[in-house]
Amino acid sequence: MANNQSNEIWVFLSHSNKDYEKVRQVRNLLEDKSLRPLMFFLHCLNDDDEIDSLIKREIDCRTRFILCDSENARKSHWVQKEVEYIKSQNRICETIDLSKSMDEIMTRLDDFINKTKLFISYNREECKLARMVYDRLLQYDFTVYMDMYYVQEETYVQKYENTINEIHENARSGGYLISIMNERILHHHRSDSRNELIKAINDNVSYGKRIPNIIPFVTKKSLIDLIAKDDALFPLGKCGIHNLKGENIEQQCDEILRRVISQLMTPGSIKVQADNFYRGLNHREAEFLYGLLGENEKGNFLTSESGSFFVDENGIVQRFEPAEDNPFVDDVSDYQITKSSKSIRTLIIPKGVKGFVSDFMRYVRVKERFELPEGLLSIGNNTFDIKEEEHCVFANCNLPSVVIPNSVRVIGNFAFGHTHIHSLQLPASLHSPYGRQFKDSYIGTLRLPKEWRGMVALDKYNNLRLSGILNSDDFGYLRWPSTHVERLEFY
Repeated sequence: MANNQSNEIWVFLSHSNKDYEKVRQVRNLLEDKSLRPLMFFLHCLNDDDEIDSLIKREIDCRTRFILCDSENARKSHWVQKEVEYIKSQNRICETIDLSKSMDEIMTRLDDFINKTKLFISYNREECKLARMVYDRLLQYDFTVYMDMYYVQEETYVQKYENTINEIHENARSGGYLISIMNERILHHHRSDSRNELIKAINDNVSYGKRIPNIIPFVTKKSLIDLIAKDDALFPLGKCGIHNLKGENIEQQCDEILRRVISQLMTPGSIKVQADNFYRGLNHREAEFLYGLLGENEKGNFLTSESGSFFVDENGIVQRFEPAEDNPFVDDVSDYQITKSSKSIRTLIIPKGVKGFVSDFMRYVRVKERFELPEGLLSIGNNTFDIKEEEHCVFANCNLPSVVIPNSVRVIGNFAFGHTHIHSLQLPASLHSPYGRQFKDSYIGTLRLPKEWRGMVALDKYNNLRLSGILNSDDFGYLRWPSTHVERLEFY
């Protein structure tokens, strides 16, 4: 039996600071089970505070939550706001009662942990498909098990005792078994996959489950009726057996994931997982998940000829779906200081966008047009204050003409870091004491307001130099000792 030991499943713990010692024990128990619990103790917060941006960002990128319930938690306005926000995003928040004994709490945590477990059972002819499903699911917030001892080109050897024990535990705890069946499930009564399914069905019955925790798939539609007549396997009919109609193994894998994800995750959690994939530049998996959501579940969006920009209630872009005639294409090419991983023809940001999440469009080459709208307030720093954080919105990119609108007041640290820009025009509206927005970048032509003539110049190394009043902290964004500027113009 092999499983993904390194998969990091993050769990957000909502709790009162007054329960610190008990919550710390909960955290330790989860860590002992290889989960990654998050607990925050921000002394600056009190019950009258609004949801802090840090906490809200953490909630926005997590799919698993536990409420550490107690009298203190019920009296905490802060905890109640967290739970209210989690549920408003169509996500599930499990509850543990801190007044119980640690043994009782551990039993409750075991139930929570085991719901993250998936076991894949398959006929050996479907090994390649099962492995593809396994590899895809490992990218999600699940721990996935499957028998890895079978290799199609080698003699089949299985540590069957381990497999049966895992299935037994799966049924006891509430984990799910994903079954990929072909005709051997019926005609080979000594097949391991058949025995696995019978064991799973019987264990589910013994633990009082009317419908087994099994998600079954067959490779031929005719097998559904035959399984219904099988003395041992007929309970699978209650689980809704799905026929894999894909023309190739990739399409069949998509079908399996489509059902598993839709059955085991809420729309809110699917959206979060999709957003996380998108920010991690796994656009294939992100678009697959977005395809599972209805338009209302995807969130608010604005459009331009470049595509759809999904924004939150503050107008901050969370993700981007390109138009059909403006797709991302692979592009691993060096452009002096940046290495693009994707290219896109245009990136035209629509009116109504106020800012961007960090790493929004990193490692991308825009070939033809890059436009930012008037009304944009920030590029990277969405709290509109000064913080030493790297936002990397358009870092490591290759961009054509870039005009920063007059409405922009803040550009986050490293927002255009390591970026090749053909021409850049800055407004007089920017004020910032820090100067890493364009760090280590290459700028073909830099255009500045004409009132700065005589106070900004290029030295012999093509670095920008300031003199006079521009040395004040308000103009830190013009201090680029490591940024090459080919030409300087004033408008």
